[in-house]
Amino acid sequence: MFQWKNCFLAHERLAIIDPASGDQPLFNEDKSVSVCVNGEIYNYKALREQILAKHPNKKFATDSDCEVISHLYEDHGEAVAGMLDGMFSFVILDTRDGSFYAARDPIGITSLYIGWGKDGSVWVSSEMKCIKDECLKFQQFPPGHYYSSKTMSFTRYYNPQFYLEFEASPPQCPSTPYDAKVLREAFEAAVVKRMMSDVPFGMLLSGGLDSSLVAAIASRAIKSSVLLSGGLDSSLVAAIASRAIKSSDSVWGNRLHSFCVGLPGSPDLKAGREVADFLGTDHHEFTFTVQEGIDAISNLSQHIETYDEGIDAISDVIQHIETYDVTTIRASTPMFLMSRKIKALGVKMVLSGEGSDEVFGGYLYFHKAPNRDVSPSAFGGYLYFHKAPNREEFFQEAVRKQEFFQETVRKVQALYQFDCPNLCPLTYDFYCFCTLHPQEEFFQETVRKVQALYQFDCLRANKSTMAWGVEARVPFLDRQFLNVAMAIDPAEKMINKAEGRMEKYILRKAFDTPENPYLPAHVLWRQKEQFSDGVGYSWIDGLKDHANNVVSDQMLAAAQHRYLDNTPRTKEAYFYRSIFESHFPQKAAADTVPGGPSVACSTATAALWDAAWAGCEDPSGRAVAGVHDSAYEKPAAN
Repeated sequence: MFQWKNCFLAHERLAIIDPASGDQPLFNEDKSVSVCVNGEIYNYKALREQILAKHPNKKFATDSDCEVISHLYEDHGEAVAGMLDGMFSFVILDTRDGSFYAARDPIGITSLYIGWGKDGSVWVSSEMKCIKDECLKFQQFPPGHYYSSKTMSFTRYYNPQFYLEFEASPPQCPSTPYDAKVLREAFEAAVVKRMMSDVPFGMLLSGGLDSSLVAAIASRAIKSSVLLSGGLDSSLVAAIASRAIKSSDSVWGNRLHSFCVGLPGSPDLKAGREVADFLGTDHHEFTFTVQEGIDAISNLSQHIETYDEGIDAISDVIQHIETYDVTTIRASTPMFLMSRKIKALGVKMVLSGEGSDEVFGGYLYFHKAPNRDVSPSAFGGYLYFHKAPNREEFFQEAVRKQEFFQETVRKVQALYQFDCPNLCPLTYDFYCFCTLHPQEEFFQETVRKVQALYQFDCLRANKSTMAWGVEARVPFLDRQFLNVAMAIDPAEKMINKAEGRMEKYILRKAFDTPENPYLPAHVLWRQKEQFSDGVGYSWIDGLKDHANNVVSDQMLAAAQHRYLDNTPRTKEAYFYRSIFESHFPQKAAADTVPGGPSVACSTATAALWDAAWAGCEDPSGRAVAGVHDSAYEKPAAN
């Protein structure tokens, strides 16, 4: 705890770099600038060298990677956030003028909230629960932004080329040719960069493509100090591998430790074990039952009156992850249970594979991305709208069917951009969807997914692990790697089953090196399996069954009156929302969770891609009939 006048900084540390002397707050040399940080700064050594080149007599008080922030702010002021390569949320207090400055990493890998009290105070916290009772208004701190008390406003500092192309009018599209070697080396560098640690670390290994590639590269780096693929600096690999081995005690040795969770007999447990055997990692499997997962989600006796007695549980998961989003809760629960066991083994940091599906269009719904062979008017099940008697009825029916009210109002001017006087698009996004080239719509969806990561997968990975004092690092969201991957012509990423191009084809191809394989071929080309599916199909089925038993038809029918915004449309969603409300009753809390229809984790816009999805939205990958090998059976038509 640090206090200066009416300003307070408080910090609970998870020590990974310089555990002995890196306690926070951290200061500049004369202690006029103090900072509290959650995260890791991967380029801190290069930044130290820059600072010392300018101030040769500068003294650093610690070896912490985060201390550079206070010194950089002293020299560069509000430009500091854009100089950092890492995952971070931090607040700086400048006692020279009484100002403060807060920033969040470009993608929102770490969590951060900001709120405003009725007395004019401003609160910034890594968790919503810390400020919800103190603030009249609070919200998620936008990723890639900083907030300055001098202007009392946000400024976006992260402006990569793919954001600018996405936001251009008309939208633009990247066109860099695909180069497997460039992509492979960029990802290898991203993984190795994240292996800096002064404590034992491990790897989350589900056996899917993304986590397996991360594990393969990390395993190579630890085993050898030679070039991984001819492109990395061997001294960098050697230094990091040496540091990782040196920091490990006799129990951990110089082998990469990997972890997997699932129901007994689940796809992930089988695949994870196979990859671990191939890579030679020290593998740890954790199993759980559907009931244990349900117990971790809900305190049944407190939230819904019809729960069965005898289920001993508390609502740990939803309280920690601070969301009622269905797919996030489904995936967070196994990760939450696994993180507890990982921490019990003495591990504080793990590498994980989040972000790949957003960057490469890897979710199975991307199989339904538009193509030139399909009439745009057929997308989204809107053919019957040709019969709408007038614009008003069209608009009202669209809102009723797709629950796009806020988006429609925000872009209502786009309703008049079609030539046909009796046909209007539901939203400007849908208009673009009908008029853009297929690769442009594919690109737009990947950017939408990357920009929303802080509300979904980043939130899950960060909060499910940090609940137990474990830090998850995600190489696929490295700034330099994103610059490379998002610049590739999206036509190269598109799925074409007739040509043998499955989801994430270019990523798989980049690591398809038979002469020195990173992974077994059948693992490298394994179908995408969402984490909440891969832990065992009966996990989601069991959650749905449980919700059906404890949420009555009458309760769901009245949901629109109890929850005016983002109304639950299924019993499972109602179940989660009621638990969330017990912890976070404020409207501002509910507003931090996104809504709208979703199929296999799609955005609401992409949920319009296939008429068969109308009214059958489900975030599971098995919702994509005709694509997933174990897809749900098609429901009977109403």
